[in-house]
Amino acid sequence: MLYFNSSFRAALIAACLFTLGAPPAAAQSYAVEWSGGSVARLPNLPGVTNAEARGINNSGQAVGFSNVFASGLSGATMWSGGSVTQLPTFPGTIQALAFGVNNSGAMVGYNTVGDTNVATEWSGGAIVNLGRLPAAWGSVASGINDSGQIVGINRDSPDRPRCGCNFSRICRL
Repeated sequence: MLYFNSSFRAALIAACLFTLGAPPAAAQSYAVEWSGGSVARLPNLPGVTNAEARGINNSGQAVGFSNVFASGLSGATMWSGGSVTQLPTFPGTIQALAFGVNNSGAMVGYNTVGDTNVATEWSGGAIVNLGRLPAAWGSVASGINDSGQIVGINRDSPDRPRCGCNFSRICRL
């Protein structure tokens, strides 16, 4: 039997989809927030049954994704002040996910446009294509700090990472 310390167990639980209560006929996954020793379910977008929160800032603004497209693919989602919002996408997007949010409310993740991942920033109501390294197949932004520096990865194929990338210095268009 494997034993893990409590920090590893907490990280593992936070990284996985969390299902509350007895599973219905088709299991559902809920975005949740742990605070003050308790866990609470975050609201879903209308008609959505599966969601996952991935990042949170000091104001409690959280980002992640919800299954919103007819194909079952996900749309980038923000939770703030008890409400939930689907983030805008680029034309032709088939999937969008958000992974990080800083204390100014700038959010990062990616949009899949056609068959290419496009590192994305959502800030001040705008959606920004962060670009990618030359010859890279696609890019994903995974974190943003309070100075606006964004990190993530570029891939030279759909299956293999190329390198890490600081978008604020290397890839911004």
